[in-house]
Amino acid sequence: MDEIEKFTQEYRFRLASTAEERNRIFALRYEVFNQELNYSLSEDRVRQLEMDHFDEVADQCYVEHIASGTVVGCVRLVLPGSLKQDQDNEARLPIEHYCGESLKNSLSKLGVISRDQLCEVSRLAIPRRFRLQDLRGSISHEEIPCSRKESVLVGESLFLAGLAMVGLAGRQHILAFMEPKFPRLLARSGLVFQRVSDMFEICGRRAAYYLDQHQGVRKMQPGLHTLYRQINHELHEQYLRQQAIQAESH
Repeated sequence: MDEIEKFTQEYRFRLASTAEERNRIFALRYEVFNQELNYSLSEDRVRQLEMDHFDEVADQCYVEHIASGTVVGCVRLVLPGSLKQDQDNEARLPIEHYCGESLKNSLSKLGVISRDQLCEVSRLAIPRRFRLQDLRGSISHEEIPCSRKESVLVGESLFLAGLAMVGLAGRQHILAFMEPKFPRLLARSGLVFQRVSDMFEICGRRAAYYLDQHQGVRKMQPGLHTLYRQINHELHEQYLRQQAIQAESH
């Protein structure tokens, strides 16, 4: 059994469909962003949840370690059409509020990008024990022993889950607000993001990056493509169920 097959048997990918699932995601984000990284993000300190108003309409995905039921990572997808319009009568993505004209000018140079094909992948969070490359030391009863390869796969799988969510939503053009090291790492896997804004000091030095979802799927490394197909299959079934439930409720 290879590493990817083993990984897909030990972890599963879930679209949050209940308040309880969403709160598990917000709790992980609070642990990672507010406690571990000390970011000044919106929070509910009483319940120890990190969330903002974009979460009201965002699609949320999380990775769960099957044996323990522990959430080991999460990512969200925000679509412009689901957002409230601002004073300019335009529904802006979070990244557009951060980057302003710098992003707008860069996107115009890429050609015509329809807003109904645009989206943002954000709030990717992984707890410390899965981010560390040095995994020595004791493991508490709440922690999951994982190899270095598993640690890497957790991170890669979250980007792949985001890519799958974009495809399932029928979108093509992805924006992400990242530190420069992440696009460099992803490029090794065939996911080549293009910088499309100035650098900003927001939770570290970050910029807006762009990826064509179709090209990302075509050009990713063969090994990762196997993992992507599995993740996409898992999420596709859940997406269809959610669509059916929403249709019945209207």
